[in-house]
Amino acid sequence: MSWSHLTVPGGEIELFEPSTPLGSAGLLFLPGHSGKTLAQSTSWTTSLEQSGLRAACPLTGNGWWLDAANPIGDRTPLEWLHHDVATVLRSEWDTGLTGLAVAGVSLGGQAALGLAYRHSRDYPVVAAVSPTIDFHKLYGLGLPLDDWYQSAEEARQQTVPLQLNPLAWPTHQLLTCDTDDGDWYEGVERLAGKLASSGIPRTTAFESHRLGHCWDYFDTTADPVLAFIIQRLEQNRRTLFPG
Repeated sequence: MSWSHLTVPGGEIELFEPSTPLGSAGLLFLPGHSGKTLAQSTSWTTSLEQSGLRAACPLTGNGWWLDAANPIGDRTPLEWLHHDVATVLRSEWDTGLTGLAVAGVSLGGQAALGLAYRHSRDYPVVAAVSPTIDFHKLYGLGLPLDDWYQSAEEARQQTVPLQLNPLAWPTHQLLTCDTDDGDWYEGVERLAGKLASSGIPRTTAFESHRLGHCWDYFDTTADPVLAFIIQRLEQNRRTLFPG
């Protein structure tokens, strides 16, 4: 098993290749604002090796992954992920159009949902770990967000719940969060409620770990998140290509 670097149009990503990789499947994993990738997590790297799932983490970008954020080349960060990174990964791993899952932690978690909600056919399987659904609440704190939007309300218009299309949504969604996450649990719980009221299938894992919003918690989710992704990618493949 090993991590390597790969240059893609506009930037660079880290790639994980397990010793015995699953065929035609892979994971695009989005880090948060800290920039920590799965290569720096023993728990995730071990789980990837054991599961056989290939993975990629962007090194380029500031972790916000918003359409209004600083551009990467001539694209917004979300456009770059969709048009440049995902295109390279599908070719590199031969995933076809439906074999690439997307996931992330914190700001990367909300971005994974944002990507899947905007392009649900391309990312039918998505997992969000402690997603910062209400990132607009950070407006006014002197963060880059203040440069991209004129107000907290303008930022709120770009949040995940407002990108949900009731007629086109990712088929397989996993939302996981420590209920002791005082800053972000309320938002992800509210999103889960909106999905439920709209009749949209979703899987949730909301439990108290007494860890809050940190990598100690993110690491506990490695095995169940990867198990969900692999199971649902296979389920989706069988649905599209029965027999």
